[in-house]
Amino acid sequence: MDINSLKRRMLELDELAFSLYPECNFECVIVGGGALILLKVIPRATLDVDVLEVSKNLEELFNVFDFNTRVQSLIYCFPYNYQDRLQKIDIDTQVIKYY
Repeated sequence: MDINSLKRRMLELDELAFSLYPECNFECVIVGGGALILLKVIPRATLDVDVLEVSKNLEELFNVFDFNTRVQSLIYCFPYNYQDRLQKIDIDTQVIKYY
């Protein structure tokens, strides 16, 4: 999946999350190749997207869209204050903020 198809999936996920939880706000932290693609660090495509953090309410939806939510063990590879370094992905969403 290239940057355009990845962003389309992110918007589709947001739309579905909005239909299920219109009054909620969620955050999603993408890591790995997907994050590097979104930040335009690398131009290649990826087969799946690794998600370090997302609400338990949305995990099943993310897995259906080939977003891998089973990478929480990677948290130990990040510095204790990694949240201070998150970069918001510039995408117009309704309930999910992507980082």
